[in-house]
Amino acid sequence: MKLKLYYDLMSQPSRALFKKVPVIDHNGFILTESYIVIRYLACENVIPIMLYPKNSKAQARVDEYLEWQHIGLRLHCAMFFRVKYLNPIYTGKQPDPKLVQSYEKRMINALKDSLNRATKNGWF
Repeated sequence: MKLKLYYDLMSQPSRALFKKVPVIDHNGFILTESYIVIRYLACENVIPIMLYPKNSKAQARVDEYLEWQHIGLRLHCAMFFRVKYLNPIYTGKQPDPKLVQSYEKRMINALKDSLNRATKNGWF
C-alpha cells in the first residue's frame, strides 16, 4: 500500500494531524479536504483508532469538533499570528498593540473554549 501526502508546512491544517492532510494519493486514489481524508484513512485502517474511533457516537463527537475548530479555534489563532507576526514581515511596520491585544484575547478565549469542549467530551 502506497500513500503519498501533499501538504504545505505553512498551512495550519497540514501541520495539525500530519495531521490533517489537505490532499492524499492512496494507491492512485486522490482525495482532498482534510476532514474527508481523515474519515477515509480511518475506514482504510491507515490511522490509529484513537484518532478516529469506530463507534458512531464517538465519530460524531470527533466530526463535531473538526467542524467547529475551523472557525471556532483555527480562525482566531491564525488571525493573531497574522496580525502579530506576518503583517509586520510583509509591511515592514509594527502592528498596533491594541489590535494585537484584541486578537490575542480572541485566541485565548477560543483556546479556553476548545479545552472546555475537550474536557466535556472526556478527551482529557
